[in-house]
Amino acid sequence: MTTKEREGVVGWQGDKSVKLLKCSTESTGTMKQYYKELHEAKERGEPVIWTSTFEPQEIFRAMGLNLFFMVHYSALCAAKQMSRRYLDNLQKRGWSRDICRYCGQRLGCLLDEHPEDAPWGGPPQPDLIVRSSVDDLQSKIEELMAEQMKCPIYIMDRTWPIRTSKGAWHVLDVPDYRIEYIVKQYRELIGLLEFMFHKTLDMEKLKEAVRNSVEIYRLWWEVGQLRKTVPAPITSSDHWPNIIPLQFFRGTKKGVDMVRRYHDEVKERVDKGLAAVPNERIRLMWPGAPPWFTAGFFNAFEEKYGAVFVWEVYGYHFQEWFHKVDAEKPMEALAKLYGIYSEEIMNAPSSVEVMVEHAQEYSVDGVILLLVESCKAYSNSILLSQRALSKAGIPSMILRQDIVDIRDWDDHRVKAQVSAFIETLDPERRLKRR
Repeated sequence: MTTKEREGVVGWQGDKSVKLLKCSTESTGTMKQYYKELHEAKERGEPVIWTSTFEPQEIFRAMGLNLFFMVHYSALCAAKQMSRRYLDNLQKRGWSRDICRYCGQRLGCLLDEHPEDAPWGGPPQPDLIVRSSVDDLQSKIEELMAEQMKCPIYIMDRTWPIRTSKGAWHVLDVPDYRIEYIVKQYRELIGLLEFMFHKTLDMEKLKEAVRNSVEIYRLWWEVGQLRKTVPAPITSSDHWPNIIPLQFFRGTKKGVDMVRRYHDEVKERVDKGLAAVPNERIRLMWPGAPPWFTAGFFNAFEEKYGAVFVWEVYGYHFQEWFHKVDAEKPMEALAKLYGIYSEEIMNAPSSVEVMVEHAQEYSVDGVILLLVESCKAYSNSILLSQRALSKAGIPSMILRQDIVDIRDWDDHRVKAQVSAFIETLDPERRLKRR
């Protein structure tokens, strides 16, 4: 029986995306090679740490530990059309479809009877799973993953603000007690890593790792400024492949080089006046993760409507202040980058505020709000966002879909919904709002 027969995928396989940048087409090969190197490191007896978005990867890098970024694997499985099979594995074992499918899919992969079918050799066996307590359900799923993989899991605590002060996305002025508490969590993590893997953290190497991340965020922010150009130099199709260094290669020179190539290619297009869509008429915002199983979705509205997706919160919530932290105080810098950031991004007032602000800055005509019903934390501010956008005079629509679960995706219906919304948009409104 072949992999496709076992996964039960028939018919439609998703649209292929149109990429304009060389670095975008190279990202898949870079990641595939990285997975190969992780498996080789494991075979040599080196430890592998599984981690996620809100953790200080710079600490692991400074200690010479191998990292597997769990979130990327969910996107990869969906892109390889394996989500149906892995999510079905959960339902067969009695799990509700209401759990977070993005995280649950990884557990479904680990429970699969044919691990040899897993994309890119599957996840390497972890020696430790490290995550932050940002989402209770994610933590519980990853506890089950740790049980399945027979490895320990370390969950770091968080402080959550009673309310978010205006401008929290833009300034570094936060209460000292929050920074101190997060730094304490990181010091305890370092102690655990030193004990488990017999490695000592070199503070100079940590400073270097933080400097690399600061440079990554500086270049990334500059790309964001370039993308405000009208007409748009690139679309979301070139954005998604280039979030890889922000996920997998934070703290590394490799990550800096990857983002610099991305920056330079975008800048070249801006300098030459090259438009991603020559007939650009409508500028759209997508404040969420994409449907990973159909990467070409964002190109589907270009020819007929001249509609361009110019902004995505997935990656552009790294604000200007990210590259202004003090790398000479690495622990405090990391606390601000990932501790404070993770608290604010999950707090509705901040996420709504930045969405409206960027819709205006990027000359957006309409916003498509993705309501991922299986991820309550991700979608908790959707109605507040729509209300705020309406108050600012920015049209929006809510699309109820999952980012990995292809089982509920009706391609014709979804595209018809988005097309109907686009047809209501008048680009002249953008000029009237200025």
